[in-house]
Amino acid sequence: MAVENGYGDVELRPGGAALELTVTAYALGTDLEDARVRASDLSVKTTEEEGRLSIAVVGIRDCSEVRADLVLSVPASLPVELNVDPGAVSLIDLAAPATVQSPRVSARMCEVESRRPGLPSGSSEYKALS
Repeated sequence: MAVENGYGDVELRPGGAALELTVTAYALGTDLEDARVRASDLSVKTTEEEGRLSIAVVGIRDCSEVRADLVLSVPASLPVELNVDPGAVSLIDLAAPATVQSPRVSARMCEVESRRPGLPSGSSEYKALS
């Protein structure tokens, strides 16, 4: 599975066999109605190609005006690729490898490979926190 969000944070946590997605959108506006209109410019696009699910937040506004945070419950053994910038990534109790490109990552019990530009390549193993 691949997730791309250029508008906010992504949190992945273990769930059942079915994927669950919660999106929380925020926007700055001159009033409440203007903020709602701006937030409605964001959408979540899902595609499946060759058995691989991709989720992307798309929008027409600058990320300083709108924000969309994603919380996904996924099978713990599902490998994921995440591209999240300027937001943060939180991985909680996942058993599968995660490839992450993000300025901020917190992880519990998963292996994370850093693909952030300017950082040394390689992987780090994160163990469950007690």
